[in-house]
Amino acid sequence: MTIMTAARRLIPSIHASAAAALVVSLFTVSVLSATVRAAEEPYDLWYVVEIDGARAGWLHERVEVDENRITTTTDTSMSIRRGPSTVTIDIRSTFIETDRFEPLRWETSVAMGSEPVKRVFTFGDEAVEIRSTEGGRPSTRSSDPPTGEWLTPAGIRAFTASRLSAGAGEITYRGLDPMQQLSPVQTTLRDFRPATVDVLGRTVEAIRGEVISSATPGVSSTVFLDDAGRQLRTEVAIAGMHVVTLAADKELALGELDPPELMARTFVRTDRPIVRPRRTTDATYLLHVADGELGEIPQTSNQRAERIDARTVRVHVRDAGGFPAGLASKDNTEATLEASSMVNWRDPRIQELARRAGGTDGMPTLRQAELLREAVHRHINAKDLGVGFGSASEVVRSRQGDCSEHAALLGALLRARGIPSRIASGLIYADGFLGERNIFGYHMWTQALIEVDGERRWIDLDATLGPSDAFDATHIALVISTLSDDEGSNALVRLAPLLGRLQVEIESIE
Repeated sequence: MTIMTAARRLIPSIHASAAAALVVSLFTVSVLSATVRAAEEPYDLWYVVEIDGARAGWLHERVEVDENRITTTTDTSMSIRRGPSTVTIDIRSTFIETDRFEPLRWETSVAMGSEPVKRVFTFGDEAVEIRSTEGGRPSTRSSDPPTGEWLTPAGIRAFTASRLSAGAGEITYRGLDPMQQLSPVQTTLRDFRPATVDVLGRTVEAIRGEVISSATPGVSSTVFLDDAGRQLRTEVAIAGMHVVTLAADKELALGELDPPELMARTFVRTDRPIVRPRRTTDATYLLHVADGELGEIPQTSNQRAERIDARTVRVHVRDAGGFPAGLASKDNTEATLEASSMVNWRDPRIQELARRAGGTDGMPTLRQAELLREAVHRHINAKDLGVGFGSASEVVRSRQGDCSEHAALLGALLRARGIPSRIASGLIYADGFLGERNIFGYHMWTQALIEVDGERRWIDLDATLGPSDAFDATHIALVISTLSDDEGSNALVRLAPLLGRLQVEIESIE
């Protein structure tokens, strides 16, 4: 196998983390459109999205006002290239509320280069009914209302207008967005000052402010509003890219796109090559960011992290053998066994594949997990970058995807066998890919909770690897996720502050 062939198999990523972070940031600042309106009235606004000067997509927000209802609809569409493939991410949110800003119904659709996941939230006095359609399969469940105080879209506009009219220097509110579902996102607007900005070929006076959102920790946006509160321009830097939204008319917003390449620019170059990376059993790395702080790095059965200072963490990784006793899992396994939209193990096609994978209930759990890993590797026979982040139900039918699809499908198969599972997002080493050599690329794999030597341990299983390679010590876990419906995209977006900033130094390799 050539180096390039191996690399294509090993790093079919950036598995949606950068894309999710970009879209969440864009959606977060889009709710600022027309925030300074003294009274709620209909409007229809369009925006162009540019990444490093290239046309990448558009935003559209419109408000309809009935006698006693307000409907806010926001559409976001963005296209990016990952190597030779182009992925389009489409998000729609339609929020219906009373003229007293009481939530009634919220419809969302999220498609990350895959079939859309659609949800309808109906707000009751004590619970929220959630009807989901994923992979053509409907389901219904009930959830607690969002915790704490939060505002509807029209409520956000009214609150912001009143605070700005009162001369507030900082405004903070909590609201909902489709990527985070019923977990409210806190947004802060601050540092207001007069400014000018170029819009549609002319220079206009504006109010400049900074936007900070809990949905994208470590990332801040700059917004320019006109005196009527219309969002004129936003700017945000993510993964070394400059993302701009500009006010436009419909024809301009829907013009021809020039999607930027996203994958190669997120590669992490390292200081020296790793010989035979798939046979690496023990490695120590220094993770470092040049500015700001490096967040917490997870401890797992195969990974230990030691903080050196605010910007540096030493990470020690071992292969499937793991570390000695002392890191056994004490986690609550409820979320790691549930059937969520991304890992719906109750899907008959997933259960069928789990049965066909081989093994019996009496077989050692570790062996069952390995057979499932091999089954996923065989089942996904179109290994490409054309899917942003497909659910297990979609992948079991399409048999197409990259590392995120391998991870989600394996997670679902494990749960179908009663084995708790979760997803690790992080880095993996490759000799070369897309013209770059000696790199770490963002990657995703699966962890299974299995009893080893009398202790429950999270065992790492990478379904993108071949039959004889379940895991190696060039995997560095940065974020752990159960992919539960309540978690939304929080886990993926936690990678956003690292993209384009993280440095990896190899201390030792065995």
